[in-house]
Amino acid sequence: MPRPRWAFLYVIVGTAAVATALARALVPVSVLRAAVLTVIPLLAGLAIVAWVSMNRVALDLVDWCSCAGSTIRVREIVAAPPSHVTPGVARPLERTRLRG
Repeated sequence: MPRPRWAFLYVIVGTAAVATALARALVPVSVLRAAVLTVIPLLAGLAIVAWVSMNRVALDLVDWCSCAGSTIRVREIVAAPPSHVTPGVARPLERTRLRG
């Protein structure tokens, strides 16, 4: 069973926190500082969205109990092919004329 990679999430949050602290300490109060303090959370948010996307299966399985596999029913619906289609035989393309 896959497990979420929490360490990567901690790295993202920690890096954003350190970058914010460094920006507050090193960048003088100006438009540049405001821009840097705006970009850091945006990048961290994008990184967190990417992390959730990469760990979505593991995050879904976190809440499942060990007996889930025996209690879930999967229903398979098999559709018959359309009557005008012969399995394994390709139909030639039909040419149509456009009236114009």
